[in-house]
Amino acid sequence: GAGASVPIQHTDAAASKETQYLRRYFSNCYTTELPSWRHSTLGNPRKIVCNKCGLCERTHSCPRPLRFDELRA
Repeated sequence: GAGASVPIQHTDAAASKETQYLRRYFSNCYTTELPSWRHSTLGNPRKIVCNKCGLCERTHSCPRPLRFDELRA
């Protein structure tokens, strides 16, 4: 009916364009709110990762651990 809300879908596909109904999430850390993103350098280059995860992948050649910031502290 009128005023019915359409649920927002999330995707980690880099080829997908964001719309008011489609938002990106990052395939490693599942964050949805970061403005910067990169193509994954590991495994599937069609997936997107946040900037932190992408730099970690490039530097260490492995996915960034989900608790990386806690482990460093």
